[in-house]
Amino acid sequence: MFRILTNQASARLERDGRQIPFSALAAADAVGSAPSVDPSRFFSRDHGPRPFFWVSDPREWPEDALLAAEVRSVIGAAVQRLPDSQRVVITLRDLEGWAPGEVCEALGISDGNQRVLLHRARSRVREVLDGYC
Repeated sequence: MFRILTNQASARLERDGRQIPFSALAAADAVGSAPSVDPSRFFSRDHGPRPFFWVSDPREWPEDALLAAEVRSVIGAAVQRLPDSQRVVITLRDLEGWAPGEVCEALGISDGNQRVLLHRARSRVREVLDGYC
């Protein structure tokens, strides 16, 4: 069984090594003087585990950006539906990045009260997100 698996793997490696993408077949002068994507972002034919594949995936795929925007809108709507005290605390802490002490001082509340309000707000937003997913 092991020998069969080894032969299959070596045959696959040999077959994949013979494949060349269409972009590599085009003449350099026909496509233009500069490539549209920097070639260093891909594995070369002789190096890397997967020739001509991305060294690392592009930073942001359009689908990911669309989903992130959709989730942000769901979170924003959930925050807007919170009671005023919870909405202010979660906005200052999680959206604006304020420290707990700054929130307590600005709102004139105790640290314990700030933590309770933040916990309740996060729990409600999390419930909305769980329902969304």
